[in-house]
Amino acid sequence: MPIHRLPIAALIATVLVSGCGERHHREVIVVHDAPPPSGASEVVVVQEAPPPERVEVITVSPSPEHVWIRGYWIRSGGGWVWVAGHWERRHHPGAAWVPAHWVDTRHGWEYRPGHWR
Repeated sequence: MPIHRLPIAALIATVLVSGCGERHHREVIVVHDAPPPSGASEVVVVQEAPPPERVEVITVSPSPEHVWIRGYWIRSGGGWVWVAGHWERRHHPGAAWVPAHWVDTRHGWEYRPGHWR
């Protein structure tokens, strides 16, 4: 799977900007043919905007403890692939799911993974 690094100046600028107020470093990786790494500390950036979100049919919840995790786009095989939504049990009472999504940044489209809060 090809991974291309941003030019060094952009990488340095990103590390400097992302380091403001943070004590850890993040690496910017431009990915063209790979899904975003789950739980990775890298910032995954692609140059092509993701397609519009798909409308999904949300089935009946398996239980009151389940939350709908909506689908999202990943890059794979040179194109965009939809990861379908699904039900997932809450990690603890009152937990809320923050959906995975892509953000348009000055470096390209940055993937933000879904997570519980």
